[in-house]
Amino acid sequence: MRDVYKQGVIRGLNERCSGLVTTWEFPADLAVVLQHVDSLEGPGWPKYCKEHESIIFFEGWVGGGELGDLMEEIVARRARTADEIMNQTGLGQRYEIAGGWACGRKGNEMACYAVYSRLRDAGEERGWSWRYVACLGQFGTCVFKNVVELLEWYKSYGEPREEDWGVSADEVFQA
Repeated sequence: MRDVYKQGVIRGLNERCSGLVTTWEFPADLAVVLQHVDSLEGPGWPKYCKEHESIIFFEGWVGGGELGDLMEEIVARRARTADEIMNQTGLGQRYEIAGGWACGRKGNEMACYAVYSRLRDAGEERGWSWRYVACLGQFGTCVFKNVVELLEWYKSYGEPREEDWGVSADEVFQA
């Protein structure tokens, strides 16, 4: 299923995002993650999924639930043009975007993307690369240079803070 997912992504990018990139390749760092997981759905504490804004960064093939050619078609439809990504994320001011795909979501305002882009004014660091974007609606947009940065942020996203665990004497006696 991992190969079918990757084929769907590449197919969608080839069909919808021509121009700046002539040959699309699946991001190598995400391919490594895909060897070990089917999706990235956080936070891991079910009690807090309903109480906090949770986000599904990478839906994978789990979200579609379809197999084979139908799944490839569904994944291909997740490809987004540069304009579509810029309209959703507002990245157009800092980044030049070639295209990408919607890899996950949660709620009406949230969307997650793998985006092939480069910084507009970064001198020698202006090369094209895959970036991972979590568009959190009113809470802003987070851009990660690689999967390691994404996972570092994602491992505690939506977890309760330590102060949320504290209980005062007043709370105990009011209960």
